Amino acid sequence: MEKPWNTEELNQWREEIRMLKECRKALSGSELSRAYHAQRPHFQNYINSVIEQFSVERVNTVLGYTVRHFDYDGRFDRSVKNWAQAQPRAPQPPRMKRSGNEPPRDFHELISDTHPVILNFVCHFQIEAAQEKQKSHKKIDRGESR
Repeated sequence: MEKPWNTEELNQWREEIRMLKECRKALSGSELSRAYHAQRPHFQNYINSVIEQFSVERVNTVLGYTVRHFDYDGRFDRSVKNWAQAQPRAPQPPRMKRSGNEPPRDFHELISDTHPVILNFVCHFQIEAAQEKQKSHKKIDRGESR
């Protein structure tokens, strides 16, 4: 009987899920709370270190899962909830991609348990960073420089 996935593909998927779980830990730890309460420069440094370690996409994936899971929570701004809907989802297990008839798996283990107000602030930080990046790309496209 042939497996519906190959071992390499399964190992890559497992590694990606492991990295997403580690990213969630970084966004759930007391260090994030301390950075939030220490004010913006320390907070920015902490978030940038998490992004450097895990990537913007992984950070946004974890934030997206968390905000979508707590969509009923009024401590997340409407703009953050809308942003979260557009964030990437974790890759599906190889066997699920092949079958195609199963609904996508929701990864509850990627949901951060950090206070929603702090996560709301992190999301705004990510939104602002994306807007700044978009502005700089537009300036480069038009041939402008700072």
